[in-house]
Amino acid sequence: MGTGGDSPSLSTSTSHSVQDLDLLILSSDGLFDNIPSLMIQEILQKNVKGYLGGLAEDLALEALRNSQNDTYKSPFQENAHK
Repeated sequence: MGTGGDSPSLSTSTSHSVQDLDLLILSSDGLFDNIPSLMIQEILQKNVKGYLGGLAEDLALEALRNSQNDTYKSPFQENAHK
């Protein structure tokens, strides 16, 4: 485990109702820090009937592209300025 990160005691817990055929995305902050929710929804809609491995790859590639773009204002950056 790395050093200097947030303490687990700072974590939050939430609960949500789910139904059959709901799609849950479990990811590290590498995804959610680099792709806004609306963009994630757009990627999901493009892949709704596709292969889930392709969906995961599309999300990962978009997060990577955004993280390497010096002019992109990521959700992480937007929240840091609040």
